[in-house]
Formats: sequence, C-alpha cells, structure tokens
Amino acid sequence: MNRTKPGQSPEQVGRAGFTLVELMVAITIASVLTLIALPTVKDTFRKNVVSRGAKVVRSAIDRARAQAIRTGRPCGVVLERQRSRMLPQDPLVDELLPFGHDVVRRISYVQTASSYRGDHSQSEGRLLASGELEVFEQDASLLYAAAQGMASASRLINVGTFIRLEGFTTRFIVTGLVTATRTMPDTSVRNVSRIQFQPVDSSFNKAAMTMKASQTYAFEIEPLPIPAAIQPVELPGRIVLDLSISGTQSQPRHFSVQAMAQQQSGSNTWLHGSEATNIPAGSPGVRPGYLLGDVVIMFAADGKLDSIYADRPVPDNGAAPFSLAYNRLVPVSAVALAVGEADGMVSNPFDIVQYPTPTGAVNMTGVGILTTDDSLLPNVANPEATWVVLRPQTGVTETFSAASFRPLNDLRLKYGLPATNIPAVDFLNARILDSRRLSK
Repeated sequence: MNRTKPGQSPEQVGRAGFTLVELMVAITIASVLTLIALPTVKDTFRKNVVSRGAKVVRSAIDRARAQAIRTGRPCGVVLERQRSRMLPQDPLVDELLPFGHDVVRRISYVQTASSYRGDHSQSEGRLLASGELEVFEQDASLLYAAAQGMASASRLINVGTFIRLEGFTTRFIVTGLVTATRTMPDTSVRNVSRIQFQPVDSSFNKAAMTMKASQTYAFEIEPLPIPAAIQPVELPGRIVLDLSISGTQSQPRHFSVQAMAQQQSGSNTWLHGSEATNIPAGSPGVRPGYLLGDVVIMFAADGKLDSIYADRPVPDNGAAPFSLAYNRLVPVSAVALAVGEADGMVSNPFDIVQYPTPTGAVNMTGVGILTTDDSLLPNVANPEATWVVLRPQTGVTETFSAASFRPLNDLRLKYGLPATNIPAVDFLNARILDSRRLSK
C-alpha cells in the first residue's frame, strides 16, 4: 500500500526517481563537460609530472652538496646516460651518432677518498719542467700503479685528477701520467711516475715554474670520485634529463653527444661558430666501441661547485679526426640541466633551429640529418619543461620554466648575431641560452 506524506499527492509518489530521457540528458551534459575539461586536466597532470621530475633532480643535487659540506669531502651526482634507446631513432641518424645517449633517467651519487700524499711523510716529487713532476715508485706506489694503467689504481688517479704542489696556491689538473726509469748517480735504476699537468687557473703563469726545475715539492693528489653509499633516484614517468641541450653558460651544449663529435673544419677546436660545417660520421667522430661516460657534477667541502667530469674531443696525433675521452673541468659559468618529456627530445638538436618554421637568415649548410617531423614541441621551447641551474660560485641550485621562443630579430640583437647567413650552431646556442633566461 502506497503511503503518502502530508501534502504529497499519490501522483507525486509514483514519480520518484529519473526517467530514461532525464538520465540520458544528464549523461550527455556530463560527457560534454568532461570533454571540455579533459585537455586542461591532462595538461595540468603533465605539467605536475615535469615539475615533480625537476624537483627530483634538484633535490638529488642539493643532497650531494649537503653531503659534501657535512663530511668535509667532495661529493657529487652522476647523470647516468641511458645505454638502451628509449626513443625511436632513424637508422641513418643512428649510423651517424648515438643521440639516444643524451637521455638520463637515473641519478646516483659519488664521493672522493682522502687526499693522497704518497706512501710516507717524506714523499716528494722532482719538477722536471714547467709542467712535469717526477715521483719515485717507492715514494708513491699507488701513483705508479695508476701510471701503469692498473684498473683499481686508475679509478682513483688518472688524467683529470687534481694535484697540489707545496708552495703554490693554485690547483693543477693532470693531463698525462706515464711510467719511466731514472738512472741514479750510483748507476742504479729506479722506477718513476711522471705527471704532466696544467694549472686550473688560466691566469697562472706556468712558465715561471721553470725557474724552480729540479727542485723537489711535496704533493697532494685529490682522487677521482668513487660510488657513495646513497640510494640512486629515478625520474618519474616519461620525464628525462635532456643532455642534448644541457651544458654550461659559455658552452650551452657541453654534454650533447652531437656537440662532442663536431669540430671546426681543418682544426681541432670545437663548439666553434663554424662547427656545423663538418659532422664526422661513424668512426671518425666517435671511436667504435667507445662507451660514452656519464656526466659527474662534484661539490667541494664548502658547498661550491668543484668540477665536472664529461667526455671531451681529443685530437688523434694532433690532427683531425678526433675521438672522445673522459675529462675533468672546473666550471666558471652557470651549469644548466634541462628536465622535460622524452617526446620533447629531438633526434638532431639542429632541428631546434628549424622549429617551428625554417628561416632563410640561418645557414643550415652541413648540419647533418634533419628530421621532417615538426609536430613535437621540443623541450627547449616547451614552457612546461624546467631548467635546473647550478651557480658555480655558491653551488646553489635554481629552477626556471623554459621560456618560449622569441623572434629572430630579438635573438639577433641580444646575442649579436649577423643579419644574414647566421651559423646554425650560433643560432642554436642563442635559442638554448634564451630558453634558460640567461645571456652570454
């Protein structure tokens, strides 16, 4: 029996609920509203993922800096190049250069061991010339083992290692390490290590050291980084650290595989305004079987940016073509790391010069294989991408959203580019710097 409430008619009792027509109208309205809101929701979600990835990178770097300050020893992060390809690559592009190695999805930690001053308190080296130190094996057996190429010793002392000499305030960087013998006055023969070095401070007058040749100096070697007992971190989802557009302020693509394998035609310089005239293909550019090194960023005990390890071009017998070798440098300008989507990485960074439409003012001669797919927004032009910037003087990190592309004339005025026939590499570097909101 139907029960009615006070003031409610029997007809109203029978109409409780929705009719089929009302339900269909409600579903239609909800579907339309969902379709309208979905792009915004997806964009917000993607932007949040990129932002989270940038926070992962920044917090990893900040943790290494804090560890260096806490322990009083250099500590740093390793930007691990992706060995397997996660992006579809054109076979011809693959044959030229392994662009896939510019992808970083994992960051690990390293630290340095205690300084090495030889095997006993009287260990010294004899200065042979302005940039060469000779040390007896019995005074520094670890150094001699490294000069012989023993793997365990070479992981601690090698080309790129820093060395200090008694009486000099500047640090020196090892550029060569070999073994030799020295005949003593009593005709006995002793094994020695010979260290070639250059001053880290370019203003230091190394020639003045020739006046002190044959004198002995106490030395202190800062070993190369070794893995630290800190859990590595992974970037979320399809977020990557894009090394193809990452580098220092003075060399915007310092970590790019393509930039490493380019050279100015007829000389051994690199990252030059005319580098785009010659991209070596195959073995002339990258030695077959060479495993590209990860990028290592080290902090000093005072928290300042200490040094960076990365591959650098090395001339073969003083003439082109060159190969790659792992080396150490001291950054003097800001270091910028691009964090974006995997789909925002381009097979050839010079595609960025062509995006969104080619310009006749830029000289694209000799820039290699360019893709025809302009549907993807590159990280360097995507406002959702983030730059993580490290300041060398303080070691402090900052983040900036990538700036949108500006017109050609604005870039010309800001970066001093010519009106016509602009070298493609100069235009590319200007676009990267402008995206970082940095000037030369």
